[in-house]
Amino acid sequence: MSKYNVTSTEKYAEAISDLKHQFKLRFSDFKANETYFNLFSIPFSLPVEDVPENMQIEIIDLQNNKVLKEKYNYVELSIFYSKYINTETYPNLRNNALRMMSLFGSTYTCEHIFSRMKIVKSKNRVRLTHSHLESSLRIASSQIQPNINKLVSEKQCQLSH
Repeated sequence: MSKYNVTSTEKYAEAISDLKHQFKLRFSDFKANETYFNLFSIPFSLPVEDVPENMQIEIIDLQNNKVLKEKYNYVELSIFYSKYINTETYPNLRNNALRMMSLFGSTYTCEHIFSRMKIVKSKNRVRLTHSHLESSLRIASSQIQPNINKLVSEKQCQLSH
């Protein structure tokens, strides 16, 4: 007789099977867009025949450009596509890169803002209106650093009577 209870083993096997199915569903989009991900991440290693027809000429030109290949090896992908891949020469590759970069950036931004919202709108601050919350989130998620010294120097202090 097995030391494991058969019903609990079956329950776990069913849960694992369900998990595998859920993973397959959730990541099916990645498999369907694998060519576009590869086109973005490994453009110099991708066989031309694996690239969609409307991008084949661009990828051939890119793969034969030694200067761009050198840049690709030494800079981040986002910099490579934004600075060195111009829209006139490589419009389809550039659009694909922008689409790929926006996928993950937007997910991060959403998670970041929800996290900030949780902090801003706590149980102690339930009286915030929608516009107050929107303004607070805009400030909390901004990359701009205020120059406090300049702001203070431009204000006139209230003098005593």
